[in-house]
Amino acid sequence: FEPGRTGSGVKPRRLTLDQFQPLPRPLFVYGAVALIEFTARAYLKYYGFTRYATTNGLRYWYRPRQDSEPSSCQQQLNHQLPLLFFHGIAPAGISVYIPMVLKCLCRNQRSRAVFLFENPAVSYAMCFQPMDETSTVKGVIEAVDTHDGSDTHFVLCGHSFGSCQVTWMLHAAPSRIKQIVLLDPVALMLSNPDVMVNFLYKHQSQARRTVKDTVIYLMASTEICIEHYLRRHFSWYNSELWLDDIPDHVKVLVCIAGKDTIVNANSVKQEILIYNEEMKSRGSFSKIELLHWPNAGHGYCVVNSIPWNQIIQAME
Repeated sequence: FEPGRTGSGVKPRRLTLDQFQPLPRPLFVYGAVALIEFTARAYLKYYGFTRYATTNGLRYWYRPRQDSEPSSCQQQLNHQLPLLFFHGIAPAGISVYIPMVLKCLCRNQRSRAVFLFENPAVSYAMCFQPMDETSTVKGVIEAVDTHDGSDTHFVLCGHSFGSCQVTWMLHAAPSRIKQIVLLDPVALMLSNPDVMVNFLYKHQSQARRTVKDTVIYLMASTEICIEHYLRRHFSWYNSELWLDDIPDHVKVLVCIAGKDTIVNANSVKQEILIYNEEMKSRGSFSKIELLHWPNAGHGYCVVNSIPWNQIIQAME
């Protein structure tokens, strides 16, 4: 830095030290979320899912494959491997993702086992004792081993914050992962300030706040349990997905929205394109495929059915 004096109005952002100021919410908000979750659970049971819990308390939904062929035959293709899905930050958690999971990720694929993992700390569940990275990974591995065997390979899919849990799994069990699908991933380039500022700090500036920023402010970033988790329990330093860390045998699909107000989509896109060019220059096959919707915002691929066919085709 050049010599000089820092202006009196400049303050550092100390993510894990700053006091957080959650926005109070009336009790009926949490009651409404509980009602949505109750309805969603009935819906999942109707479609063949059963809710389980691991020995360390990780809750998840599981639907076994519906075919009768041996698993050794089924695990030859990625679209027949078990799918592990991790949701993002949203009221009612996994409930928001049910249409996309059933109509997109699991459409016409009853030969595939499906795991839907819950994360109450980011789901308006009044959770002040969230699971850390180690406990989450241990629970996920236990769930897969219990239902499909300890030698089972699988496909990981995560939306937004769920991409961080995908990253944890990649650190812990890289040899068992065959494909990764990242939707609006915050884990890519997480060490840059964009995600932290856009989600936790941008709403503090009235002048810079847009309509979409206000929605994030009201729906997610100021909820007491979510902010408590991100500021006091989330390991930001160990949740970034570095492209060079992805094993060669793992295929990757990244889906980003050009007008994402949380993720810096342009930077992520350029990072992927540069990486792919470097792989080509080395004579290696690029393992990362990119879907980019230039006029879409964060969550576009979750609530809008238009891109679902693109995602399915890219996955297969």
